[in-house]
Amino acid sequence: MSKKKKFLFIENRFTQSNLEKLGEKLIEKNIEIHWIVQNHSFQSKIGKNHIIKYPKKSDLNHKLSRHFLDISKKDRSCNYFNLNPWHYNYYSKEIKKILNNVKPDVIFGEATLFHELITIYHAKKLYIKYLFLSSSRFIDDRVTFYKYDTMLPTNGSKDKISIKNISNYIKKIDDPKKSKIFNAILERLEIDKKNSLNFSKRYKIFLSRLMGEKYNTPSLTRKLILTIKSIYLNFSWKKSKKISNEFFKKKKIFSVLFPMQMQPEQNIDVWGFPYNKQHEVIDKLAKSLNKLNANLYLKKNPKSKYEISGDLFRVIQSNNNIFLIDEKFKMSDVIKYFDLIITITGSVIYEAMVYKIPVSTICNHKLFKGNGIYHLKNFDMLPILINNIKNKKYRFANKQDLIKIFKYIFESSYSINYNKYLQYKPDETLKIVNIIKTFKS
Repeated sequence: MSKKKKFLFIENRFTQSNLEKLGEKLIEKNIEIHWIVQNHSFQSKIGKNHIIKYPKKSDLNHKLSRHFLDISKKDRSCNYFNLNPWHYNYYSKEIKKILNNVKPDVIFGEATLFHELITIYHAKKLYIKYLFLSSSRFIDDRVTFYKYDTMLPTNGSKDKISIKNISNYIKKIDDPKKSKIFNAILERLEIDKKNSLNFSKRYKIFLSRLMGEKYNTPSLTRKLILTIKSIYLNFSWKKSKKISNEFFKKKKIFSVLFPMQMQPEQNIDVWGFPYNKQHEVIDKLAKSLNKLNANLYLKKNPKSKYEISGDLFRVIQSNNNIFLIDEKFKMSDVIKYFDLIITITGSVIYEAMVYKIPVSTICNHKLFKGNGIYHLKNFDMLPILINNIKNKKYRFANKQDLIKIFKYIFESSYSINYNKYLQYKPDETLKIVNIIKTFKS
């Protein structure tokens, strides 16, 4: 008799219901389900819960390894909610104990919250596969299973796509009105908004705080202060004297666009580390560009949150060459007017390649490698990059380069509508189950 396959889910208050739907279907496929539960209010109704008790004061430890110090710099609770990471060692010991006892074949979770990142740390050391599901970059109705906390895909469908269909995707980027991916982004915004207004979930989170969960759940006071601050700073952006439309002019100073990424968000907090403090990156970038007689324009993310901070406004005010873009403009309205686009992990990379605009990334991920994408290892490289652009020596992506990148994204992903999965559509849930059950440890 063959041994039952074991799946271990990591509790996540935002996607817990989706994970439970997957768990139910996996049980039907004769797979044993386990959970690591950090927030006691979100225990699962299916499978076996391994509940980690909230630490006592004597369990807290101020001495952290270098790796855990790095995790604290990715942890939204430490970055935005003024929490110390003294609980890491306690949770690390408990999570390692659960992994050694359960010996799962596969771990399924996100790479956002501190207990997920600590689980990933141990999964790597124990050679246990950790899957993180997310929508694919710039191809609609596709999802990717990423390895651990990286941007590296796991397996992939190896689905074939014709050059004609890839060309259609590329054309749609050039015309956002025809692109499903832009509509999917708007749909996701609506789903996130609906979830944020879900009273029963909010009440559950509030109760969990009262019961002792303070490591992923900020106090109401802190949350209220951040919300009020965010509203005020977003209003300040709207009314700022730094808003400029100079980039629309034909004869102008060399202009660089930096599209800001929403935070907290796994995409930049984890994948963008150690460049996830945007105000610091912007300050260094502006100072380097100033020496080259170049201007830096910031475009606010439509979902902007805590990245629009007091620190950011101090950077804006202290650099004369930083300007803001009026939030009424979409990316498609402004992108063609810039000489260079610089991003940390933004998918604006692919838009820039299609529009044939020089683009540079600060992070060096596999998805960002290819002709037409310049990796900015440090800001000392800016003079070379800008000089190449001015002298028309920049190597743009041609059609074959674009086809190669989009082919890779397509083949390393799967045909699943992520938004429908988030909305608990059974067909999408079943598709995911049929894929992950085949993953080997």
